[in-house]
Amino acid sequence: MFLVFSMISESSRILRTTRGKTDSFGEARSAFTQITNTLKQATLNPYLDYYDAAGNRRDPSNSGSFTPNSYGRYSELHFVCDNAASLIGTNAASGSAAFFQAPLGKTNDRTRYGQLNSLLNAVGYYVTYSSEDNSQFPTFLPASSLDEHRFRLMEYVQEPETLPLFDPSQYSSASAGWPDTNFSWFDATNTVNLSSRSSQIGADIALILFVARYRDSAGNEQLSYSYNSRSGTLNTITRHQLPAYIDLYLVALDKTSGTRLFNEFGTATPPIINPSLFSNPSILENDLDTLEQNLTARRLSYHIFTGSVRMEGASWSIQ
Repeated sequence: MFLVFSMISESSRILRTTRGKTDSFGEARSAFTQITNTLKQATLNPYLDYYDAAGNRRDPSNSGSFTPNSYGRYSELHFVCDNAASLIGTNAASGSAAFFQAPLGKTNDRTRYGQLNSLLNAVGYYVTYSSEDNSQFPTFLPASSLDEHRFRLMEYVQEPETLPLFDPSQYSSASAGWPDTNFSWFDATNTVNLSSRSSQIGADIALILFVARYRDSAGNEQLSYSYNSRSGTLNTITRHQLPAYIDLYLVALDKTSGTRLFNEFGTATPPIINPSLFSNPSILENDLDTLEQNLTARRLSYHIFTGSVRMEGASWSIQ
């Protein structure tokens, strides 16, 4: 009888553990799938344009003296991924952030644009450590119940009717285009607008990493946490091109672990990810092993999602 009881007890424990893992990481799995599907739709829609001998395009300041010298790729659109703190400052908790455009057709003006299902949106993903947006919560709830800080995976979406990418006033006369360090189209320096256009798609997501993968002009594979489609000169291979692939990594904690971290650290970002990690993609697997050892030592339950996304909008060319 004791043996039968032990077997039943062990079976119940395994069932609870399996069900708990499925429930705990189901939201993270859905978020991972959502990001993967959106990345596949990223676009730059580059085209060939004239450049002069100095590598400048025609713009209002040089239109009278512009002399075409060569063709080169150009796009008003932008793809950038980098260390999250570099792109969005103190809004970031850890890891990478990525911002780009995709034809999602999301608009706030459904009356005028609701039938246009492929309108261009600006989209972005990053992880923050914050309390949940309580603007939609009932006012009778106590404030203490709304202030629980957790790692949160955020999705940024800007509607097409306010997208500033084609605004000539944002152009640099030197390059006849947006400067490569101008990230104002996703409001990198405007925390109010960044927050107002961001919504949580996953709680207890401690880390997200975007690794751009492509081949250089010699055919050698390159891996980088940092990719900016506007960087470089006319002959830079990545300029106005999407990376061929994005390797995506997502580290999710279960709810119990997230609550434990809040109880221990409160509103301060828990130091569970060593800032020296994830700076060199060639040792990414070693960094993940180190992170896993740290999470295990803290007795945090976690799951790591990985996948490689082929960028369908990338028409890769070394020309």
